[in-house]
Amino acid sequence: MRRFAPVIIVTLFALLTAQPLFVRQLTCSDDNFFALTRAVTLEQLIRDGHIFSRWSPHMAHGYGYPFFNYYGPLVSFLLVALHTLGFIYPTALHILFGLCILGAGLGAYAFAREWWGEAGGVAAAIVYLTAPYLAFDILFRAALAETLALVWLPIILFTLHRALIADSKSQMADGNMPPVGRKLFATRSGYLLFAALSFAALMYTHNTSSLAAVPLITGYVALMAFLQRDWRKLFQGGLIVVAGLALSARFWLPALAEINLVQTDRLLVPPIFTYYTNYLSLRELFAPPAVIDPLLLNPSPAKALGLIAALLAIVGLAAVAYRVSQKAEQPATRNPQPVGTWHLTFGIWSLLALSAYALLTLPLSQPIWDRVPLVPFIQFPWRLLGPAALCAAVLAGGGVHWLKRNQWIAATAIALVATLGHLSWWYPRYCEPFKEITLGSTLKYEYDTFTLGSTAKGEYLPRTVKLLPDDDSIAEAIMRGEQPDYLTGLPADSQLTVVNPDPLDYRATVSVSTPTRLTFNQFHFPGWQAVLDDHLADIQPTPDTGLITVLVPAGTHTLRFHFGDTPVRTAGDLISLVTFIAAITYSVFRIPFKRHAPHAHTPTPPHSLDFGVWVLMFGVLSLIILRPLVLERTSNPLRHSVFDGQTIRVGYPVNLNLSGGLTVLSTEFPS
Repeated sequence: MRRFAPVIIVTLFALLTAQPLFVRQLTCSDDNFFALTRAVTLEQLIRDGHIFSRWSPHMAHGYGYPFFNYYGPLVSFLLVALHTLGFIYPTALHILFGLCILGAGLGAYAFAREWWGEAGGVAAAIVYLTAPYLAFDILFRAALAETLALVWLPIILFTLHRALIADSKSQMADGNMPPVGRKLFATRSGYLLFAALSFAALMYTHNTSSLAAVPLITGYVALMAFLQRDWRKLFQGGLIVVAGLALSARFWLPALAEINLVQTDRLLVPPIFTYYTNYLSLRELFAPPAVIDPLLLNPSPAKALGLIAALLAIVGLAAVAYRVSQKAEQPATRNPQPVGTWHLTFGIWSLLALSAYALLTLPLSQPIWDRVPLVPFIQFPWRLLGPAALCAAVLAGGGVHWLKRNQWIAATAIALVATLGHLSWWYPRYCEPFKEITLGSTLKYEYDTFTLGSTAKGEYLPRTVKLLPDDDSIAEAIMRGEQPDYLTGLPADSQLTVVNPDPLDYRATVSVSTPTRLTFNQFHFPGWQAVLDDHLADIQPTPDTGLITVLVPAGTHTLRFHFGDTPVRTAGDLISLVTFIAAITYSVFRIPFKRHAPHAHTPTPPHSLDFGVWVLMFGVLSLIILRPLVLERTSNPLRHSVFDGQTIRVGYPVNLNLSGGLTVLSTEFPS
């Protein structure tokens, strides 16, 4: 029981935090339907035999869209997997968000435990999984890919940590070093592989989050090299990053090399989608806890690091500094964790990382956004709140060292303060009940919202597309569940026999009496090939609309339209394949799969639980019960409304009746 107690506690807090997802209603979020559209489209591609297709023929009014050439597909694969298990797509979305909350907590626990011990790891996990920015991503943005990226970040740091210290000989007996090296010496190869795979998974999940995470990852490699006075660690850490990039080259290499083939300039327009209009104020960055108002429709909670997280981070670093200055003896706890100069150095590094990420969300950082290459691709400065939240959470975990003996009591205090202090961010607005999503409904959503291909501005439209076609017959056929007529422009006396209607590998036999230019109703994009009678045919895009056309001579001919690779896509595929084979070979020959017998002197950990563990378990179980039964059913200090049904206790009362039944109760202007 004791061995699994930290994981059980983190899981219980994840269940408590995820309670807003335990309803059969979608939240009023920006990207809910985008995430569902991508998964539905991917599932149709898989059914058609195109598991890793870069082109989505059913998007963009049915004329096709190179979505998966530019956007990481991992979260869509996970949604499809859950749907395959029998869950409808909205349910699968909520399940995956819930798993992300749990994954974020477990990842933060694993990493912070390396520095602060089990109690500190649990405290850090709870601060991270309740973080305001995680709530904002899940409940108000529904940014599924970015949310999963926040799961990978602590996992990368944990596996990187294990890989870089597992073979260290320097200071191995020094209490200043976290005691994992000797026990994990035989598994160093495994952690090298896991770190590379985790970084590759981050790349396949969300490219801008990967860009934001790279400074933290490389900075941690430099920290480990400095602490161990072993600059070979820079090479080892760099090798891990390069291996992760190589494993994910199939995605990022074409996305980067072919970015000029699509209309990304459609997206980067003010005021919503530009970095210089999305800075935070200090008040937003360090937003304090707020009373939950169940009747409030807007605004959404602040995009924030949060005052509570910031204070807990400072308290945590102060605790580590105090313990080091006191040169205290080892705390008399089971599985004690020594605190020394290594830990203080790590705490200072974490504070510097936290400060850097936080400062980059403020207007004073604009010269950096203006001048440093690649930084503008992060797009929203407040995206850096994700790494900042992890740094703050890890620092908060160090707060358990204020107590020499009862660190689990300190962990309980940190966990409860973070949970209750962040609670107001975890109350979303709900818009519509669950219903299954189909390929037809994804196209209807495009028309209803004037969006394209599950993107806000159609930024992945090929540059040959100046205007969308007026003909909606392709989309209408898909919405009716019928097979669209992809090949059009046939004369009245012609004959068409469709051999394979799959738009990514369309095959037909056509008979025409005169030379005819036929239109294949997909947008032209590099990779499309037309084959006429087993010979490549010239493709000529239609003016403005950019549809594929080919000239067919008189007579009977076989015609095939196929979406394939370009040289850079082939190069990316080969790099990833070769690296994957090398990684598998490495794991077979270098990773010991047999469990080593423990040394005779290895003590057996006790089976009883610390009193503080029981207190923390009781606290979280009480909150799980009290939140839906008491907190959300009564008016209390944490949850109440300023509106009693007649008057509102905010601003200056006016009680002005307007037409249409609208009454202005009060006005309030910012000072």
